Amino acid sequence: MNDFIAQQYRRGRQLARGLTLLNLALILIVEILSLREGVYSNLIGSIVWIVICIGIYLGSVKAKWVFIVFTILNMLLFICGLLLGAISGPFSTSLFIFSIITLVCQLMTSILLLCSSSVNDFLYRQANG
Repeated sequence: MNDFIAQQYRRGRQLARGLTLLNLALILIVEILSLREGVYSNLIGSIVWIVICIGIYLGSVKAKWVFIVFTILNMLLFICGLLLGAISGPFSTSLFIFSIITLVCQLMTSILLLCSSSVNDFLYRQANG
């Protein structure tokens, strides 16, 4: 039984680290591409995402739920923006592609935060020692 618990913890730690690092890297890439193209409105949002990702890794349940809610809102805003034609302009293909990849990664992370028992075990042990 102890081997199973240790294995769950290791798997959860690896998933949490990997997802946190992947989300952080994608957020930074999108921010750099946005700044390169003169889009400055996303800087505060990127800082909030970075703080939330760090909070998740530290085991904050509030950060987990904020991440999930923000992911849902981002997906809805992106879909509405595409359907209404609000997302337009001379953006590069790389910025658009990395934005889509970031949204998909955030969606996958949210699903794992909700469904993965190993990630939830790890987050619980991070928060409660």
